[in-house]
Amino acid sequence: MKPVALTPSCERILNRFAASCTDAVSTELSVRHLLTALLLEESLGGQCLRQLRCDANDASRRLFEELETLSATFPHPTTDDAGVRNVSSLPEHVEMWFRPVFERGRRIAVRSEESGELSSELLVLAMAEVSGPAQEQLRLAGICADSVRRQLDSTEEKTAPPMPVDLVLFENETAEQTDVPQSTFTTRESETPAETGGVLTSPGSRSFERSGRTLGLLDANLNRAREGLRVLEDAARFILRDRDSTAAAKQLRHDLVTSEVQLRRRCANLLHQRDTEADVGTDISTRQESARATLADILTANARRVQEALRSLEEFGKLVDPKFAEAMKQLRYRSYTVEQSLLSQTAADRGQHVDSLLISEPQTQLSLQQRRLQRSVICVLLTESLCRHPWQFVAEQALAGGADVMQLREKHLPDRELSRRAEWLSDLCRQTGALCILNDRADLAADVGVDGVHIGQDDTPIAEARTLLRPEQLLGVSTHSADQLQAACHNNADYLGVGPVFPSQTKTFADFPGLAYVKQAVRLSDRPFFAIGGIRSDNISQVRQTGCRRVAVCGDVLSAESPADVIRLLKGKLNPD
Repeated sequence: MKPVALTPSCERILNRFAASCTDAVSTELSVRHLLTALLLEESLGGQCLRQLRCDANDASRRLFEELETLSATFPHPTTDDAGVRNVSSLPEHVEMWFRPVFERGRRIAVRSEESGELSSELLVLAMAEVSGPAQEQLRLAGICADSVRRQLDSTEEKTAPPMPVDLVLFENETAEQTDVPQSTFTTRESETPAETGGVLTSPGSRSFERSGRTLGLLDANLNRAREGLRVLEDAARFILRDRDSTAAAKQLRHDLVTSEVQLRRRCANLLHQRDTEADVGTDISTRQESARATLADILTANARRVQEALRSLEEFGKLVDPKFAEAMKQLRYRSYTVEQSLLSQTAADRGQHVDSLLISEPQTQLSLQQRRLQRSVICVLLTESLCRHPWQFVAEQALAGGADVMQLREKHLPDRELSRRAEWLSDLCRQTGALCILNDRADLAADVGVDGVHIGQDDTPIAEARTLLRPEQLLGVSTHSADQLQAACHNNADYLGVGPVFPSQTKTFADFPGLAYVKQAVRLSDRPFFAIGGIRSDNISQVRQTGCRRVAVCGDVLSAESPADVIRLLKGKLNPD
């Protein structure tokens, strides 16, 4: 296994765990050894477990009492070996359950926006997510993946008590404009950083300088983002001649300027903080910056420039105005869509020099999402309660097997958790080029970065749902009859669900339109549609015989030991050629 970066705390935990595992230790006991190692370490993982202990639950109380007993004789941490970086060094029966947990923790760490290191809290989360003896022992103690996530989220959100800080809050002032004795320390009790333009200063000249530098950083990155967006807009307008991409890039640039204007009203001296002569980075460049062989090179470089600038604006903007920072986050999400739209049009021209594209024909006017939809054949409806494995693992497997669309269908989650899952799934889909659709919740779709929303006949009306979405987002509609199909087409739905075709475990219908309705849809629909309802590998051939070439699947994939293999099988049967 490739070495994995561990936090020092996690390394000590795993060293202790490895030292405790011998051939004589049973599988169940080895799980408890890992839990004991976590509790002995003063870390977020151990803290999470302690917070989730419930003495009212007999199983939970007994488990933690046994762990306390084990801790008295547990080996001390060592630093002279590699712990379990090499999982194969563990006894075989321990490796069998621990390897998937370790791998799961590694994947979570790699996707995190922090250091990318495997930490104790991610190890606890992986134990709760991966099906096996560790998950089972935690489950019996009343600990599940969702409870771990909630506990970790609450830990992150808790802030320490206010500390007395020697600060003076000045609104739009510099050190030169304010004469404050070095020994004087005051704060304006009624004002917050946002209320004072977000400039936190202390009397020393170096602190004033740092505040000015933060504003200078914001100004520099606003310039970077604007410049990069102008390049993308020009490429879309003059070279690709794509109206939709041009409009999207232009709107993104205009929205950035709007946010910038609002920020400048709060920080009137923002522009004056940029000191180009003192900027140590103006004469630093790399060879890659001057090498652009293809249009795709130009688009990629400038899209990255925009996204990196927006991320910096988002992070440092939190010091000035949380609303500005949130606006930068949303612009960053939208920039990914603009980038993908532009690059998808150059995919056929990879390696072609820019000059040759100046005489190319105008590209299709379909949006990126619509073009992906046209190519899609398998949509997976993702519901955690139907998953044999942890839902994130199922999603990863489905995409690895070639799923084209992932539709998050969770009807009973709190909005915050649903939004968190939608953002996670959207990021995962973006990495593989798949579409991410949110079920029912048009009111959330615009804010979580998904590619669209799917609504039913009893949900938000099509016209109203459309007003809640961004222009590029897709709108899908479930239909159960020819009349409903024609109405959805008339109301400009982007795609349709057609069914139910067969009985399924997710929904109950008095009547099943069945294969006859699928045949009607093949004849009547002028836009993409997915046959849906009880479709499995053993009946998908019947669907194919109607002429339908797109299906939505659920139970057959979610309950599989290997979701990736099922996706490949379904695709092969749907399009055997």
